[in-house]
Amino acid sequence: MNEPIPRRLFLLRHAKASRDEPGLDDFDRPLTERGLDDAARIGQVMADRGWWPRRALVSPAVRTRQTWGLAARELPKRTPPDGSRAAFGQSYLTNLPPGPGAAPGVATAPGHPPDNVPQAFYMPALYRGDGGVLLSVLRDMPTSVVDLVVVGHNPAMENLAALLASVSSDEQAMETMLKKYPTCALAVFNVEIEWSELAPGSLRLTDFVRPKDLY
Repeated sequence: MNEPIPRRLFLLRHAKASRDEPGLDDFDRPLTERGLDDAARIGQVMADRGWWPRRALVSPAVRTRQTWGLAARELPKRTPPDGSRAAFGQSYLTNLPPGPGAAPGVATAPGHPPDNVPQAFYMPALYRGDGGVLLSVLRDMPTSVVDLVVVGHNPAMENLAALLASVSSDEQAMETMLKKYPTCALAVFNVEIEWSELAPGSLRLTDFVRPKDLY
């Protein structure tokens, strides 16, 4: 029996968004200046620590698209941890099969990102879905997917993170995460099982990074 491929899961809440525009639909709320800065900083942290996701699942809302766009932009500025840019090439850019809450033919990010930047897949389920829906989406990931980032919203993100975290999680990271999951916070999990086997308490939380920790 083959051992599961070591994986990592990154759960990134969108950065701080504006609430100052009367009549603006929630879906269309853009990031504030602070949010723009936080998103870029979290991308720098991911790159510097070798947290290079191979695939990104992103809520189609403006604030989540902006958050991941700014974070991902920082990745090409640093060398991938294995020194290989090919690892982030076209083999990881195939479309996903429809999953719970996702329409057939999941929308992908427009344009042509650099070969070493994971392509984003915009999934409606990540905008309206709760933690349980997000868990179902993760369970549907192909076994070929290694490191994965999900960019979404609260309360779904904090609920999913708390649901997945095991008793073997890093104590400090767990305590901080359960206290508050602020905008642009990033939870990092080791995944030592198949995606289809994800269950409550099945992943070890190793890190929890907040924007306030980066200034």
